[in-house]
Amino acid sequence: YIELDSSVAIGNVDEIVCSNDTIILCDKQFGKIHVHDLEGNSVNVFDRRGRASNEYINIHDFDIDPITKNIHIYDGARHSFLVYSKDGEHLKTIRVSDVIRDFKILENEEYLIYTPDYNKGSMRGLWKIDSNGRFLEQLLTISDNFRYGGLYPQYLHRIDDNTIGLMSGEDNDAIYHITSDTIIGMYALDLGTTIPKSLQEEEIIDFEKHKGAVYTKSDYYESKKWMSFSASNFNSNLMYFYDKVNNKSYCITREEEI
Repeated sequence: YIELDSSVAIGNVDEIVCSNDTIILCDKQFGKIHVHDLEGNSVNVFDRRGRASNEYINIHDFDIDPITKNIHIYDGARHSFLVYSKDGEHLKTIRVSDVIRDFKILENEEYLIYTPDYNKGSMRGLWKIDSNGRFLEQLLTISDNFRYGGLYPQYLHRIDDNTIGLMSGEDNDAIYHITSDTIIGMYALDLGTTIPKSLQEEEIIDFEKHKGAVYTKSDYYESKKWMSFSASNFNSNLMYFYDKVNNKSYCITREEEI
């Protein structure tokens, strides 16, 4: 446990990113980024809410560049990435036109972007853009015929400074490992069910009406030793844990199994 600096007021912790000697907490509700060192000392607090060119309206997602330690914030209201130094200086703003659900920064300063939901005419799947927002490469595609969207959790997770994990959407039950120059399908997920084709083509699903016929995944997390995620078919839930060191897996469907 690391006790954080008690002189800094932290509202909600929506996401935590760790990189070498830095711990970053994101409070999306209050629009703040809290930067701490490994001793728990407060290094900086970002609060750049506003409508100026160097400010953001909201924090839709964020990440830290593992090399430069710059903070990258995606403002969904402005469709822009705002880049700040670790000391809080605004470095640049990058406009993007596509809908972005989740992103991570690769070690070569390229952006890895994932969007599972269907928006006609917009990019969809997993792709990369360069540090100026220019499209580079599509890594995974999603068919236009597959329009089902469950929840929109965090799909991308930083495993270490060089490797990003992706829990792909319900069109492709797999977990990928991505670096600046490779993408590898690491795990195939078998949830024991398939969403009916008729429902795969529905953009908006009445979950109450289709309990048990559709499912969604969430809470993906991975470290060097563990991988876990949750899944629900809206009738029942499961939590899956994989011990990568000892090659053992655990599936929890009832509270007493924890």
